[in-house]
Amino acid sequence: MLSRTVSALGQKLTERAVLRTIRKRPGLRLFEINDLTLRSHHSWGTKSVVTNLERQGKITVVRHRLMWNSKEQIMERKPVKPLYFAC
Repeated sequence: MLSRTVSALGQKLTERAVLRTIRKRPGLRLFEINDLTLRSHHSWGTKSVVTNLERQGKITVVRHRLMWNSKEQIMERKPVKPLYFAC
C-alpha cells in the first residue's frame, strides 16, 4: 500500500514538472521535454506522463499540419513530429 502511494506521488510530481515545462516553452517535442524535466532522452516515463496529461485535457498535441499541395491544388494534412502545448 505504501509503495502504491509513493508511486502515485512520483507520477503526480512528474506530471507537474512536464506540465510546467510545456507551459514555459510551448511547442516542445518529447525529447526536449525529457531533457528539460527528467534529464534523460531515454525516459519512457515521460511518454506515459504526456499521454496521461493529454487524456486529462491539460495539454494538446499537434501531430499534423495543413500543407498546400501545389500539384493537386488542395490542402492536405502532413504528419509532423508531435508538438506539445498547454491548454
